[in-house]
Amino acid sequence: MTFVRMFNHKLLDMLELYLDPESFRTISQFKTPKAASGLKPLLSFSGTPFESPTPNAYTLARSLFVDLFKGHDAISVDVEALQYIIHIAAGEEVDGQPLPTIHLRVYRIITKKSGQKLPRVELEEMGPRMTFRVGRLQQADESVMRAALKKPKQLEPKTKKNIEIDPIGDKIGKVHGCRPPPFHLFDLSLHRLDLLPPPSVPRAHLPDLYSLQPLSSDFLDLPSFSLSPFHLLEFPSLYRLCLL
Repeated sequence: MTFVRMFNHKLLDMLELYLDPESFRTISQFKTPKAASGLKPLLSFSGTPFESPTPNAYTLARSLFVDLFKGHDAISVDVEALQYIIHIAAGEEVDGQPLPTIHLRVYRIITKKSGQKLPRVELEEMGPRMTFRVGRLQQADESVMRAALKKPKQLEPKTKKNIEIDPIGDKIGKVHGCRPPPFHLFDLSLHRLDLLPPPSVPRAHLPDLYSLQPLSSDFLDLPSFSLSPFHLLEFPSLYRLCLL
């Protein structure tokens, strides 16, 4: 079996795997229930050769198997749809010995009652069963692989200014208001509040409270007070002061 990946109409990388005919078993040879078609499998890799920091045949085989079995990208995962697992294992490399073989096994996932909150999980082989020997390989050039893994700008999500998505999935936006006016404070003593007339007094007879004096040093020592809605409507300057 030869696995080949292309990029920009040219060969990217390639790996040959020789199938052992003696250990090969088809799906029909396993008289066990099968998983439903169209479901995404779980992928499991066992063995230190797949975790090598330097690129080799086993790291290339892992990358090829992931691309082969991953299917379409899934946004969410349904636990009930996890019905089978593909397990790929390789032994340890020994100096002076042939390269370890790659074992591919497919198991059906069975959940049973355990008497606890979490069920007991069992695996039942359902086929196929394959054993590979590593053959020739061609690694991808580093610069070509970097270009192949680059995500096109057309596929990148467009971000809107001042809009973000929180971890829960809610959309959060920032609203920028106009710049507030300078913070000017005026002397508003309690005896001036006593001069505020009731609503029955005509506006022409109201005292001139718009000519307020600059803030004195005793402003912070004044006791707290409250303004009625009449005061805020009759004297807009007091309303602006309350907003500040």
